[in-house]
Amino acid sequence: MTGNKKEIVIPPSPNWYLSGAFECHKKSGVLVYAASRCLVFVKSCNVGDNFSYPTTHVIPDAHRNKITCVSWYQPSEEDNLLLSSAGEDGSICIWKYNDLSLVFEQNAHQEQKISCLSWSSLLEKKILASSSEDGTIIITELLLSYESCSTRKLNYGKINPLILSFNPHIPWHLAIGCKGGLLYICDIRENRGIIHKLRAHEDDLHNIVWCPLKGNVFICEKEKKETFLATSGRDKTIKIWATNEGKCVSQSKLPGNTGVHRPRSTQDDKRATWVALHWLNEKHILSSGLSGELILWEVGPKLSWKIVHKLHSRGLFNISSYMTGENQEMIWTSAQDRNVILWPIVEGHVPKEVLGIQEMENPHLCMPTMGGFIYVMNINPIDSSQMAVGLGDCSIRLWNMAAAKPDMMMLWNGIKGDEYIIDLCSIESKIAIES
Repeated sequence: MTGNKKEIVIPPSPNWYLSGAFECHKKSGVLVYAASRCLVFVKSCNVGDNFSYPTTHVIPDAHRNKITCVSWYQPSEEDNLLLSSAGEDGSICIWKYNDLSLVFEQNAHQEQKISCLSWSSLLEKKILASSSEDGTIIITELLLSYESCSTRKLNYGKINPLILSFNPHIPWHLAIGCKGGLLYICDIRENRGIIHKLRAHEDDLHNIVWCPLKGNVFICEKEKKETFLATSGRDKTIKIWATNEGKCVSQSKLPGNTGVHRPRSTQDDKRATWVALHWLNEKHILSSGLSGELILWEVGPKLSWKIVHKLHSRGLFNISSYMTGENQEMIWTSAQDRNVILWPIVEGHVPKEVLGIQEMENPHLCMPTMGGFIYVMNINPIDSSQMAVGLGDCSIRLWNMAAAKPDMMMLWNGIKGDEYIIDLCSIESKIAIES
């Protein structure tokens, strides 16, 4: 904001079909996601009547190739936020959010494509786990100065990790989700190893999320030492696991009929299904539905579900959250429709089964993003607040710049290639395209 001028950034779109490329820092509310080779930071905006558009920063070409995973060091304070990122170039980068500076880079995976990252919650040491496509899992311990590090390889045999996640309550316990549905619970300390090897799903794992509260969420005895995690997979199931006992305590298939009917090819049904997962609080888990819905599950021996919203028109890939100072849970989601949506849930409030139409149409924020190179832009000759933008994803965005919140319409039907010339006709509602 400079003077009376308002700056609005329309950032690039989040990468699709990735579990670890979209995360919110719990204390500060800063969202980060990977967009091709770029890192996009979205600083949380004001809620309620005092709405303000979020501050957006982009680090272009943060990696040489596509970024596949990002991970906040959650114990870091707001004045010293640390982020790790990794991608297909095989390098791991540590960034400082305050000045968007690169403080450390290493290549322990020797240019193998890195598929997942996770920070341990240890306060006295900064420990980062990473895995590459060849199955190598490396533990990196950073020195306080960030000038050097020590690394060691975990030898768990031939496995194919897809997702890593440290236990927030036992910081040396690491969950590893693999191709084929295998789930490993491991102790990363020296001379330790695999605690449990579980056949979690019938197909590849998509997500692993830990219960934010230690204790037995099923019998409400906080003094219990049990910890729980939830998993989702390509087999369209969600399961909750007791990690000390190594057994499944609850599971459910994604609901097939949620009132959202969108056409899908039967042939591509299995390939296109992606089950995003996020453990919101002790009693509730969020997941994606089969048609882009956001679903809230009530944790118990039998999982029951309710629809939170149906604002995404196509597959929902990522869910993350943070808590405001007013004790409101704010939910970030991203989907194949290239919208990043912020939705408020008051702490302790369970959404109704079917929310009212007015609520469904008005999220706190629906942030449009750009999917591909921008080839051409043109201003409406009738209304200078209207702009048409031609993109490399074979779509055109019509942007109403006069709106208080971002108002952008996507046109894609009938566009067979990239647009190089766009002309807005002096006749209302007409547009000419050359591709």
